[in-house]
Amino acid sequence: MEGTLHVRGKTLNVWKKRRFVLNGGVLQSHSIEKPKSSISILAQKAKAKLSKPKNYHTYALEGCSIKSVHEFLSNRPYTFQVAGSDFFLLLHAENMEEMVQWMRALRSAAEPLVPLLSPSSTLIKVAAQSCDDDIFDYRIQTAMDIIICLQHGRFGNDRLVIYSSLYLHGKQLARGSVLIAINGHSIIEQSASDVQEQLTSMVLPATLQFLRCQPKAGVLRCQSYESLGSMLKLTTSGTALMGWRDVACEIDGDLFVCARFMSTASMAMAKWSQSILPSDGDTKSIVSSSKINVPLAGCSVRLVHEVLAGKPYCFLLSHSSTNIQNEVPLLFQASSQEDMLQWLGALVHAIDLANGVVVGGGVNPSPLASTFFPPEEAQLDPLQPIEAPATVVFEKPVTPAVSDAELVKLLLFCQQEARYTEALQVLLQDPAPRSEFWPKLFAWGLCDSKVLTPSEFQALVELPISEEDAIQIHKDVPRTASWMASSEGAPESTVQAPPERLKSLHRILHAFIASTHVQYLQGMNGIAFLLLEIWDGNDVVVYQYLEAMIHNILPSIFEVDTTPEVNALVKTGQKLESMMRGYLPHLTDIFDSVGLPVFLLAYKWFPTLFSDVSLQANRKRNQLQYSTLLTIWDICLLMGIEGLYCIAMALFAAAEPSIRALGPQCLAEDVSQEFIQVLANLSRHDLVVHVSEVIETCRHPIILKWRNTHHRRVHQPIQVTNLDTGEVFDINDSKLQPV
Repeated sequence: MEGTLHVRGKTLNVWKKRRFVLNGGVLQSHSIEKPKSSISILAQKAKAKLSKPKNYHTYALEGCSIKSVHEFLSNRPYTFQVAGSDFFLLLHAENMEEMVQWMRALRSAAEPLVPLLSPSSTLIKVAAQSCDDDIFDYRIQTAMDIIICLQHGRFGNDRLVIYSSLYLHGKQLARGSVLIAINGHSIIEQSASDVQEQLTSMVLPATLQFLRCQPKAGVLRCQSYESLGSMLKLTTSGTALMGWRDVACEIDGDLFVCARFMSTASMAMAKWSQSILPSDGDTKSIVSSSKINVPLAGCSVRLVHEVLAGKPYCFLLSHSSTNIQNEVPLLFQASSQEDMLQWLGALVHAIDLANGVVVGGGVNPSPLASTFFPPEEAQLDPLQPIEAPATVVFEKPVTPAVSDAELVKLLLFCQQEARYTEALQVLLQDPAPRSEFWPKLFAWGLCDSKVLTPSEFQALVELPISEEDAIQIHKDVPRTASWMASSEGAPESTVQAPPERLKSLHRILHAFIASTHVQYLQGMNGIAFLLLEIWDGNDVVVYQYLEAMIHNILPSIFEVDTTPEVNALVKTGQKLESMMRGYLPHLTDIFDSVGLPVFLLAYKWFPTLFSDVSLQANRKRNQLQYSTLLTIWDICLLMGIEGLYCIAMALFAAAEPSIRALGPQCLAEDVSQEFIQVLANLSRHDLVVHVSEVIETCRHPIILKWRNTHHRRVHQPIQVTNLDTGEVFDINDSKLQPV
């Protein structure tokens, strides 16, 4: 079989047209050149006899995986992937029939060969199980030996875990080992106090059995999520993450150690050698002094889908605790699927041991739950989420008998009293044009913004900005209209944006960047463009709202981080994932298992204020309805940052029934397709129902803290006058403050 297909480039989001020829178990690709004259053709044929044609590639289909990729992940319709051990092709055809023919032919060619195994939860668990060789017998001769064991370890989950290497009587016990038996008798079911009592009162000599970590070392490619501003730009345009580096990695007890290579020669040496991390300082030339030591206690590891990561065989190592402020998730790429499976198994094994959990296998016939893929029937969430929250039912809106002004007053009353469920019902009544009630609803955010005159705004437009920001704005402004026009029900002025509207957008973005220490990210253009529609092209007012929304509803997301701490988007994603695990634990597990982590979606939704709900592509049927999107903005202005997270959880809740109905064997493409289909058809009424359910049933501590803070901010202080002196006071937090 042969024909033309489009293939996505490796570095940029550029699709190139190539001619593909399937010959047996080999797929060949050739470049397509424009027609040339007869002389040029003869010269080209003569040159082709001496060398291979330009852009000529062959791909062996042995062990390849061929499957479809949803448009939401690939940025093109009729897309499928061909993934091998040493290559990854993302292809798209002209129509569905052509794609099906190619996929059937490619699968038929690979059928006689051994296909790649899908890294299922069962395979991960098997790779993580302990074997008899992992048991270490440790001979105790004196009471001092017992004291040394207790000094080098501590109890976690009622297990004695060795937290520093122990060396006695010619034997070394590695860090991360777990005590499982005393004199051949298991202590797995005993409490920490019972184990400690046995250790201090047992007859000597005695034998202790420890379960050791499985050794694993090798070379991985690493991508840090520290620079999430750059990541967001690349993800928006559909480009894979940049900045991948080869690093030497090793599991050392309860630590995961990785170090960057100094040179290509030393990297080749490390790949060839069996041990890659220096232990005694003899191999300093192999790795640089820049090491990362990740304590595995409290960590989690998960698969990341190859289309989402931009590369195959990827997994993410991150700290599961939201209290860790300086932990940066690390994205790794293995050399093959087998190598990735070995790393995942070894990491899960080491994480369990670091947490004091005995891993199953030959050691324990009844293994405890794995931290990587929780069993479908076990409830592992400590917050005890509400499985079936009470549904808030709204009657069909009817035409109110009160005026718009009275409805706006009612809306403001509900906001000041933190009665958000009632406020959402008022919003469904369409109380007035948004240009009338937004200034009152968002008064809490506008109070800190300076009101500019047209001349002051023009002065900001004329200030210089960085060349990088100027180039990016110049690229983004023309395509913003087509992006926002993808929303169903968008007005004509958005679908066919006049040149004046785009010119105003350029001026607003330039002035905003020039006036603040804020980096430009894609998403800011979508926010400003919608504001221009609300305010009928008023540059100065839109600038004021853009500044207030970014600094108050999206705190620090656009800020340039000058501290060594984790980027604000990382913290944002961690908070969302923590809330999701408490509110929708089963859905969160599904997203994790297929390689679409929940916190990665926050990096796209929040900086764009949900004007883009896709992961990579800004295409039709991947956007919210226009009326639903504006209702989301109403909620953000009403509730502040709390509304941001409530909306995100509401969107997940809306799609949960459809996604869970896909079954346990669903793939990332199935989940993403169902998810986007639900969001594209989500009405504003259904959105308000789900947001109301989140408000009433989610009791996450962060949500409650934000609610109290926001309530104090929007509540107008009461003024009283001292009748004797005439002095005026504000009553704020039950205290009198002179005005």
